[in-house]
Amino acid sequence: MDEKKLKKYVLVISVIAAALLVAVIVLAAVNININRELTSEMKIVRELQSEAEPAVETESAKETEAAQTESEQPGEIETTLDETLPATESTEEADAARENPAASEEETTRIWNVGNVADDNDPHDEALCIIQGWENTLAQLDTSVDVVFFGDSITYGMDFQKRFPDKKVVNLGLGGDTLEGMINRVGMIKALKPEKVFILAGFNTLRDGKLEYTMTEYAGLLNRIQEEAPDAKVYVQSILPISAKMQTKLPLSEETIVQMNEAIEVIAEERDFTYINIHQNFLDGDVIVEEYTADGVHPNEAGQEQWMNVIEPYVYE
Repeated sequence: MDEKKLKKYVLVISVIAAALLVAVIVLAAVNININRELTSEMKIVRELQSEAEPAVETESAKETEAAQTESEQPGEIETTLDETLPATESTEEADAARENPAASEEETTRIWNVGNVADDNDPHDEALCIIQGWENTLAQLDTSVDVVFFGDSITYGMDFQKRFPDKKVVNLGLGGDTLEGMINRVGMIKALKPEKVFILAGFNTLRDGKLEYTMTEYAGLLNRIQEEAPDAKVYVQSILPISAKMQTKLPLSEETIVQMNEAIEVIAEERDFTYINIHQNFLDGDVIVEEYTADGVHPNEAGQEQWMNVIEPYVYE
């Protein structure tokens, strides 16, 4: 190889090396700049986080304080019959409530009464949607039952299937339900197509001292059942007596209960429904038999046994 070619090769190699060196320098500079930008952005993020943390802590403190304040104040939902019904937030507690609906006064709680708060005028009302959802579920079972027991916590607390094992029974008792709430739930009865319906209702509405209003609502309930379940044989049970202590506490007198039961009998007979006077079987003077209740309102085991003894002939007739 002559000297000229050698110099030419050396020059080419030198140019390539210089280009590579320049490229390395440029890349290094870009990398440094990127690192600087990232560092700057991370610094800004840290500053923002540090500014936000006190605000979050302040908001959290406000929420905690609000929650404590709310827990100390009475709720807005009206407490009905089930001031004495134990809380049913878990499966175990629900089972315990069914076995012993009459808890001590220290175990009182509030019950979310879905039927009573439903708004028929609002198709998007949450409570109404819940009721309609259950109605739809029951309807899609496409079944019929022998007996439906319809009422509030007194009905809810009774295991009817255990008492009548040879009957297909559905318990539609709802703790704290009022006549208004039960009217909203009549569609559940329709979905089950029962041969017989046993109703025990009215106390939670009557306890507010609205005798005439309770009579009107009771008639409305029976009208709705007659419309939705025209083929069912309906049995209407009287309101039970309560203890002297509960008469004073509510207040609700035995005289008012008797007047309401007389009205219920008339309302039932006007619609060819069978009236069952269970009240008389629980009465001792002008109060409920002490051995039949633990809290002055709800039947205990002995009271439930007495109740079933009265209605059993109607279940099997």
